[in-house]
Amino acid sequence: MSEVILIASGKGGTGKTAVTAALACALAREGKRVAAVDCDFGLRNLDIALGLAEQVMFDIGDVLSGRVESERALLRHPDFPGLSLMPSTASSGERFEPESFEALAESLREEFDIVLLDAPAGIGSGLRFIAPEAQRAFIITTPDTPCLRDSAAAAGLLEETGIPDVRLILNRVDKKRLKRKSSWSVDGAMDELGLRLFGLVREDVAVADAFSAGIPLLLTKSQAGKDVSDIAARLCGKRVSNSRFIGYY
Repeated sequence: MSEVILIASGKGGTGKTAVTAALACALAREGKRVAAVDCDFGLRNLDIALGLAEQVMFDIGDVLSGRVESERALLRHPDFPGLSLMPSTASSGERFEPESFEALAESLREEFDIVLLDAPAGIGSGLRFIAPEAQRAFIITTPDTPCLRDSAAAAGLLEETGIPDVRLILNRVDKKRLKRKSSWSVDGAMDELGLRLFGLVREDVAVADAFSAGIPLLLTKSQAGKDVSDIAARLCGKRVSNSRFIGYY
């Protein structure tokens, strides 16, 4: 059965879009038909993270406004069979009806196994606009106090919308930093947010390098890519060892 998964963050700078792009690629490698939808209206970046920026002709704004059919806005990824991207609109001025997004989500569910919604950062109207269509949500946060506080607000909003399964993905986790900052822990982050942990992604300079170059992270040899691949495997029902994260807790 198909599933719509919302990927959110309490604030910008958490690496949400990079994780979304890598997760979309990893799920496609697992054999899933995946639609990655950039819902950050006016701040389009998912196309860059997937290496498809030069191919964008139509976007989600064209679809929601009725100018084109959704199929024309979907970009098939050349390196990851089964993965398609729907880019966001470059304009933040257009306003769309909730019914149009509901219809889009339903049509994508009919074609794909998993639909990933890359949400706008924060807890504004953009997140509220797309959240009702999701059956599961991941909140991406980094291990710092302001980010955790804002992520707690995002978690509260998503739970209010009735999403039945909201989980935590801790991004940019650095073991050396954790040892220096003894007051912080993974367990403490879960307690503060009131969310169960779904995965850890290690700090890795390869993420920023790949993003800047417009290269999908999973086409590089990176620790973070391996971590996101583990998260994808768990989503597909596989049992994945956490042995390399011993010492992070």
